Amino acid sequence: MKNKPQPKPPSKETARPPPISGARQNPSLDSVAPAWLDFASPQVSPIEGLSWLSGGGAPVTSSDKGDPATQARAAAARGDALTAQGQYRAALAQFHEAVWLCPNLVEYHYRLAGAAEKAGQPELLEKHLQEAVKLDPCFTPAHFSLGKWYRVGGNLERAIYHTAIAVALAPRDPRFVAEHGICLILSDQIQAAWELIEPFVEQSGPVDRWIANLYSRIASQLGHEEKALEVVNRAMEAPDLTPARDSKPLLQFAASSLLDKLGRYDEAFEIARQANETIRATSTRHDAVAHSNWTTNKIQYFTPERFVSLPRATHGNKRPLFIVGMPRSGTSLVEQILASHHDVYAAGELEALSKILQNPPSPEWSPDEPYPECLEALSTRSANYLANRYLSVIEKLNKRARYVTDKMPSNFLGLEMVELLLPGCKVIHCIRGPLDTCLSCYMTNFAVANEFKLDLASIGAYHRDYRRLMEHWKKVLTLPILDVRYEDLVLDTEGQVKRILDFLDLPWEDSCLSFHKNPRMVRTASEDQVRRPIYTTSIGRWKHYESHLGPLFAALGRSTVSSSHSASAHKGSSDELASTQSAGQ
Repeated sequence: MKNKPQPKPPSKETARPPPISGARQNPSLDSVAPAWLDFASPQVSPIEGLSWLSGGGAPVTSSDKGDPATQARAAAARGDALTAQGQYRAALAQFHEAVWLCPNLVEYHYRLAGAAEKAGQPELLEKHLQEAVKLDPCFTPAHFSLGKWYRVGGNLERAIYHTAIAVALAPRDPRFVAEHGICLILSDQIQAAWELIEPFVEQSGPVDRWIANLYSRIASQLGHEEKALEVVNRAMEAPDLTPARDSKPLLQFAASSLLDKLGRYDEAFEIARQANETIRATSTRHDAVAHSNWTTNKIQYFTPERFVSLPRATHGNKRPLFIVGMPRSGTSLVEQILASHHDVYAAGELEALSKILQNPPSPEWSPDEPYPECLEALSTRSANYLANRYLSVIEKLNKRARYVTDKMPSNFLGLEMVELLLPGCKVIHCIRGPLDTCLSCYMTNFAVANEFKLDLASIGAYHRDYRRLMEHWKKVLTLPILDVRYEDLVLDTEGQVKRILDFLDLPWEDSCLSFHKNPRMVRTASEDQVRRPIYTTSIGRWKHYESHLGPLFAALGRSTVSSSHSASAHKGSSDELASTQSAGQ
């Protein structure tokens, strides 16, 4: 295929970076997968953002003969069929064959990159997307996918460059425009982002949901809340919206957030309720009773005597730093502060620990026993083997920093495995007033999972179980655990940062107070918040919605609510938290 001339990016802000000299280190899929559908950004994976380039036809058997081009088409067709079946590693092998047979066809490289992303081989994703744009500099899908990939990996310069090319090649495609706009926002080019989407916003009729969602993110900084709300409402008129989290609920939560900023709290709550119901109708229901029983069983099984009898890994590696707590409790803020320290690498929300818990290797464990009973067959050798599975993940991400953070909030559910596999590793436990925490969960469009947040009563029950389990861990684990209260961090940032650094035995660095200037990518629903200086408006936010929170009050315990009403305004949530933690189970 003859190369086409390189298109010119649309603005001087998108000047081309130095030539790529080789594949760069990207986060593993463990660190990026939880955020592909982050509500705050276009919610598709780099490859899923576009339809697969179909080779057409039914799968062809490997015995079919023909010239290399025919064989390549057959291999690609088999790859497409396997991809549709979710057999990504097998599909990857077929696309490899197609590329080997016809290395100059850009479509095969693009499809191989898609399978690589699904199969958990990010180094192949980047390599073959780069090869695609090398073969055809005007192949828009590869530029879009590369731009999104680099954004997720935190390389904003290259993300801006490739998304700018995608926009130059297809200026009316809202997916490309929205992705470029996200990159501009993350690089603090708010006005440039607005100028980019303004033609779409000003047009009559329905607005694309990605554009509307992007506008809702920057509206407050432009003073456009009312106008953005009107645009989001127009976007909700589109006939092709679905119940998927990245479709109708995306816009409903965007509208709810704008209404909250405008002080229209009753309307904000109602549309958030509708969004949660939309998702709940097509999601697996959270079983609060089953989860509570699971928590009780875990507490009863993991006694001090049990831990004394179980072996520990002996590797001595204490680099992992776990940041745990309820969602929306300040975990992203704490990680962003620590990421600004030169001796901390922020890995985001890793799935490595949960994968070990979900898939214990039966040859190393008792094959006939469920978890946690199978732990009784755990040996020191097995513990070291499992620990190395986790450590290999963070080693691929960073080899230099003293600490590598794992900010998966739900890791509090599996701290017993940290005790056994990663003994001595430190844990920062983020705490926030339960009413503010639960309300924030309810009003947030999480990427995936977290089905407990779709119903106020379920959120309250989940919070009570979380509190029970954390109190138990503090009694039976030997892990160093530091409680960090969100309210204290907001009201006394410098004092709390010093406290955290002392806990980690790290020297003070002023950059930790300028965390909002850190350009690293945040892959959670808190992406926008951690790019702002500290603010206090989220403390006591629940009071605006008090008339709607009856089921939550009942689940948490009415005494919690009563005591918080008598607290002083500037520390209401801190008093509320203390009273909740002292309340009966």
